[in-house]
Amino acid sequence: MQRHPWRAVEQHRNVPGRCFRLTLTLGPGADRLRVEVTDARGDLWPWPAPAEDGPDALPTGGRGLTLVTALADHWDCAPYPPSGKTVRAVLTTPADG
Repeated sequence: MQRHPWRAVEQHRNVPGRCFRLTLTLGPGADRLRVEVTDARGDLWPWPAPAEDGPDALPTGGRGLTLVTALADHWDCAPYPPSGKTVRAVLTTPADG
């Protein structure tokens, strides 16, 4: 497993046709992080991968959205004109109890 989550995005930075923009915004009080990844592939919308069992249960790729779903409080995908998309996720720190 990779040490830093952004390396999953970084590994695609030099692949032709996979240009992207990563935006990280820390909210007031540093209790909320908004992550946005925009790319030009509006024809490919994200879908969480189904859980797999068997000999290839730990593939080397395709886990990004599974991690986002598990860690984010909310995520969605929006069109990015003229032909791209932006995947947006919000993560908040737990309230002190």
